[in-house]
Amino acid sequence: MWPGYPPPQLRKLRPADHLSGGELHQFAGGGCGACNLLRDLLADRPAPGLARILRTRAPATTNLCYLRLCRSVVNARGGALTGSWPAEQRRALGRALVALPDEIRIVSLRTLAYDVATLAGDHGLSSLGAEVIAACRMLDAPLYVDEADDGPRIRAAAAALRVTYRTVRRAT
Repeated sequence: MWPGYPPPQLRKLRPADHLSGGELHQFAGGGCGACNLLRDLLADRPAPGLARILRTRAPATTNLCYLRLCRSVVNARGGALTGSWPAEQRRALGRALVALPDEIRIVSLRTLAYDVATLAGDHGLSSLGAEVIAACRMLDAPLYVDEADDGPRIRAAAAALRVTYRTVRRAT
């Protein structure tokens, strides 16, 4: 799918890292970082920083990010994720979403739901932001955030919960 990924030893090295970031309401910064990073990965144009991370770590995402990206492909009407993309490029991304590689883990909402509800209430996060933090905690994995979507609430929640929080510059 993308050059050199996955290396054969990938699943044995480290737990999956979570491609995430930003709260759902941060549209001014280009939308949800999780969705942008996953979109770029599936479109075979990962940011250089993300490509380096993926040499040694397996990606994971959340149900809400996956759903948001699917909705953007199906209903693109000028939205931040795929609204400016040509129809053929959106269709190709849709095919990649339907055939999501097994190496990209989607953490089950069933295992996260109660923690998501608690985190949303305790930290003032959207459901997507809370799901991101809950997934990182469950996977014991760092949170990678598109630097354009670096938000104070999710950053503060990650710090309070001792989830490693790192920004990644998105491909242009």
